[in-house]
Amino acid sequence: MAVTVLRLQNSIKMAVFYSYFISYLILSVQCAIINPPNSASNPSRLWQTSAGVQWNDCFLIGNGRLGASIPGGAKNDSIWLNEDSFWNGMLQSRINPNALKTMPTIRSEIVNGNFANAQTLATANYDGVPNSARNYNSLGQMDLIMGHDSTIGNYERWLDISDATSGLYYTSGGVAYSREYIASNPENIIAIHISANQTKSLSFSISLRRGSTVSTGSGSDTIVMTGDSGGNDPMKYAVGARIVAPSGTVTVSGNQVKCTGANEAWVYVTSWTNFRQSDQLSKVLSDLQAIKTPYDTIRSKHVSDYQAIYRRSQFNFGNSSSAQKSKSTSQRISAISQVYDPELAVLFLQFGRYLLIASSRIGTLPANLQGIWNPDGKPMWGSRFTININLRKVPH
Repeated sequence: MAVTVLRLQNSIKMAVFYSYFISYLILSVQCAIINPPNSASNPSRLWQTSAGVQWNDCFLIGNGRLGASIPGGAKNDSIWLNEDSFWNGMLQSRINPNALKTMPTIRSEIVNGNFANAQTLATANYDGVPNSARNYNSLGQMDLIMGHDSTIGNYERWLDISDATSGLYYTSGGVAYSREYIASNPENIIAIHISANQTKSLSFSISLRRGSTVSTGSGSDTIVMTGDSGGNDPMKYAVGARIVAPSGTVTVSGNQVKCTGANEAWVYVTSWTNFRQSDQLSKVLSDLQAIKTPYDTIRSKHVSDYQAIYRRSQFNFGNSSSAQKSKSTSQRISAISQVYDPELAVLFLQFGRYLLIASSRIGTLPANLQGIWNPDGKPMWGSRFTININLRKVPH
């Protein structure tokens, strides 16, 4: 009897040992294999070996409605967010009520050579009311803070205009990390895939801010932020972000949602304004909670949708040298004044097509002066729609 009990105890111990061992193997397999991106070998990539330090350094993604400007900080990344309908106020009619009845007098003054009088009349009675259109606005920023130390090596960030993905790679503390950003038109969301090549080594937090407004928690994995554009007849907005990390722990703390001890994680971001939704917050929350599709599927659909447009045109201006292609994009731009770089010229041309695809799709508003990307409440020329840039005559 004692021998039987001993054997049973040993069997239980072995079963527990094997269960832990199998669990360890599963967790190990789940860790991503992260290879250096080697963007120099990809002619469709803009790439840099350092993070952006200002908004103009950002790589841009967009699905026509939602946009993100990504500086690519390794430890801290502050991403600017935009939604194509978020302006400094609602729709307005700027037709001057005096324009029609004053026009005969203005014409008469011009015919009689009284140009100063004509100018005064036109300024008072023919200019739009108010005299300036709305400004395009910014939703604010999403701060992504990684939990590792600040020692960074082997850094590289990129924007691949052949499949509309952006990302970065680096090492810290002997661990390789990667982040990939997409703005999916089929799913109507921004998605970020964050991964590490060692088990349980991924920890980070995200939060939202716009001026003095900050995010608040919703449930156990989501943050949201609401507000308006301010000023006369303001436009209302809601923006939210959710973390999904099956291999880690996700919690809400204050204005942040945190992920700890994961192998990989996904961040989903969306926003709505009262231009399209009467209850923006409910729509944001329902959209975020409805995401059940695996990231790989979301990515595959995104790439197929984008490439159906992007691949309509191809260009070949010749081959660049190996030395030219080994340089980062900023280095190649600096060098092109000395030696022609044909593949950089193609990249520049295709980048313009990429920006238009990313900032205006079926069902969205037209691209404005900055596409859909803007960090300011008062951008240059209001980042508006203008007749000389954004409008064209449609043939009958």
